[in-house]
Amino acid sequence: MSRPGFRRFGLKTIAFAVAAMLAGPGLTAAAATMQTAEPGTLTVTGFGSASVPAETVAIQILVSPADYFGGPPTELAGTPSADGGDTASPVVEALRGVDVPDDAVQVVTSPALASSFGPGTPGTARLDITLDGADLARVNEVIEAAGTGANEAGLVIIGVGVDYSVADCSALTRQAREAAIADAQAQADVQAELLGLTRGEIVSSEDALSEAGLLYGGSQALDGCPGEIGGFAVSQGLTLTQFDPTAPAEVEVFAAVNLTFAIEGA
Repeated sequence: MSRPGFRRFGLKTIAFAVAAMLAGPGLTAAAATMQTAEPGTLTVTGFGSASVPAETVAIQILVSPADYFGGPPTELAGTPSADGGDTASPVVEALRGVDVPDDAVQVVTSPALASSFGPGTPGTARLDITLDGADLARVNEVIEAAGTGANEAGLVIIGVGVDYSVADCSALTRQAREAAIADAQAQADVQAELLGLTRGEIVSSEDALSEAGLLYGGSQALDGCPGEIGGFAVSQGLTLTQFDPTAPAEVEVFAAVNLTFAIEGA
């Protein structure tokens, strides 16, 4: 179970805590008896995660003529060329060389792709690739082949996005939630011991993924599993998360749960 680098804990106790602070050392025995006569509550946020290898991998590769970095603008990538092909065809051919079938590749061309980089930029094409059962080595192989094909044709890769997915999220999200509940119970035991209290039964529970801050610094993956944290498509023209060549080809989901326990004085 992986954990974020922070914890959020709340301690909800009855008003005797405030009264004790105000009374100071002179708190009477009668008041002390009142403290433990009526139990308070202790609320803890537990965190959990679960991951599985991806079943499907979607890859987006942005291709542009080399004059993206300077020189006169060229025709929109993907428009017919003199030999009857198109600007992106060398990359598609390179993908065939690593056994990516044609029906797994879609070449997307639109003035919107180029204009997103500003006026006067050269044409840009995006290759949308879908792979089944691909691990990280296979994903890197496909992207490296695309880069080699582009380089040999005088093109450049200006952005790569990847998304990993599974068909059924239910077991994965359940595992993450189970881990979060176990974490909350363990945290409550530690707090109760340190505070000299006895932890009782659970009196309430609520999901707390957003308020726990797990989505800060990233976005909820809209088309992913519940609790899957999306990333940012840093390159213009991409709709998938920017590719990390070292990140495992897996789907990971997170869960956070607030558990409130009854407590009594030890």
